[in-house]
Amino acid sequence: MTNKKSKLKKVAIGAVTATVIASTIATSVPFNVLTVKAAEEIVNPSSVGVMSGNLFENYSFSGSEGTIPGWNFDTTRYGGSTKYMENYRLFDASGKSLENSMVPQNDQSLNITHKRTTNNGYNAHMTQTVKVIPGHRYTLSSDYKYVSGAKLEYVNFRTADEYNNAQLSNSEWLFANDPTPKTYTTTVTAPSDMLNVQFKVLGFNDEIGTEGTINLSHVSLVDLDATDITIGAVNTKSTTVTGSATPNAKIDIFVGEAKIGSGTASATGEYNVSIPRQAKDTVITAKDNATQLSKTTIVEQGIIDSTTIGSLYTTSTTVSGKAEPNADVVIRNSTNTVIATGKSDNEGNYQLPIATQKFDDTITATATFDGQTSAAHTKVQDTSTPNKPTVNPITDQDTSISGKGTPGDKVQFTIGGQTYIGTINAAGDFSVVVSKLPGGTVVNVVEENPNNGNRSMPTEVTVRDTTLGEPTITPVKAGDTKVIITGEPGATVVLTTPDGDQTSKTADATGKATFTVDPARVGDTFTATQTGANGKVSPAATVTVTAVVTTGTITTNNFTLGKDKYILGTYTGDVKSFR
Repeated sequence: MTNKKSKLKKVAIGAVTATVIASTIATSVPFNVLTVKAAEEIVNPSSVGVMSGNLFENYSFSGSEGTIPGWNFDTTRYGGSTKYMENYRLFDASGKSLENSMVPQNDQSLNITHKRTTNNGYNAHMTQTVKVIPGHRYTLSSDYKYVSGAKLEYVNFRTADEYNNAQLSNSEWLFANDPTPKTYTTTVTAPSDMLNVQFKVLGFNDEIGTEGTINLSHVSLVDLDATDITIGAVNTKSTTVTGSATPNAKIDIFVGEAKIGSGTASATGEYNVSIPRQAKDTVITAKDNATQLSKTTIVEQGIIDSTTIGSLYTTSTTVSGKAEPNADVVIRNSTNTVIATGKSDNEGNYQLPIATQKFDDTITATATFDGQTSAAHTKVQDTSTPNKPTVNPITDQDTSISGKGTPGDKVQFTIGGQTYIGTINAAGDFSVVVSKLPGGTVVNVVEENPNNGNRSMPTEVTVRDTTLGEPTITPVKAGDTKVIITGEPGATVVLTTPDGDQTSKTADATGKATFTVDPARVGDTFTATQTGANGKVSPAATVTVTAVVTTGTITTNNFTLGKDKYILGTYTGDVKSFR
């Protein structure tokens, strides 16, 4: 606002009493750009300075998790009994409920319920300590009214020096028996930099168990002698906001409701706060936290910012950096091929999708805005470390080690002091020639990125021993002249007879080998082994010849000597013939 307007507003408001001014401030909404403008137009009638905004923290009594942030419920220092609040109820230091509650309301007011539990009662007590400026005048204002229950509740407002609890003002006990709000206002001069404000509610002349509820609203504390805040010009290249405010006050810088910077004014009131660069026509607000006053300025266009481009890697799928806010951004590779286009945002950031680029290629970002151009370059880096390669199983018959990995990477392993190196092809496959390895040999294969030498964790593979297991011998009975052995197809099967002779055959496609032997005798033992491709003999299988169990019967017909030429009859079971 201009000085001329300020003078007119001062004259207009000079006829308004301090009580009306305090009431106006108390009904203001939480800080934003619109309420800042309203606050700027309310000027203190004195010639010392301007009137601040509401200095109370959480003056709208917003609740959170059963308590009211910004307000103190440990009142023992001020002679109260309350130690803490839980679920909006007050308790003493021993954890005993004082039967008092303070419940936030949807209209930014507070309902305080007091219940008399002893002869003297426990007053519902809350405080807030506010940082102030010694010598300045401060007006405390609050509306209070009856809500429900006994019409015997009284409210008390007290201010004191926080350091020694020296009383500055005391409303005494005000009767809250009317549902129509009444306003209490008082003005004090701060003796130090900390002012304590206390609110109390107590029932008078009520009987034990009597309960009543009153309401506090439009609670405010304002500085009548506040220093007005100023803000300097800002352009799109600015990285600081400067101006003047209350000496040593905290200064916050906003765009809309988003805080973009904070700082502290000097002892003489000057401030210099760092901010990110802002787009043209952005409205920037500087707020003095000591007075809750603020001023705004509109960002003007400056010289285009230098373009930057972030580091790029072979795995990058986006390119990002900084440029002039809202500039057109074009990304090109070393062949001048456009690989991405887009715009920077209001803060100058850009982030565009790209395909992965090859190692060591040069990528250029060019930003254009308002006829100005700025470019930046970067080379594609590769800092990746490969994942462990996949290695196919190895047997003692293999003459190569193969698997899968990242195309272009190297694979390496050492066997018996000899190092083997291979390259992963474009399909992601590798195969390295080796000599046959004994079963049980452990091979550790690592993958290496040739661009930076980074190595993966090793993949450990153990060479599988292909020695065959013992074959199976079909049971042999006394008198059998065949021994049947089952093993691996193509294996060399060796049969050892009871007399120690050995005969070998190759197992057929079904894995069987059949040997002809002398008629087996009960108790004799036959032994068999098989040998596979690795030339190692399997464990031996044995079988012991068992006796033939006869369970058959022969029944003959009647026979007459000298007459019958044949004996006729029947046989059963394992009888094959008779004579």
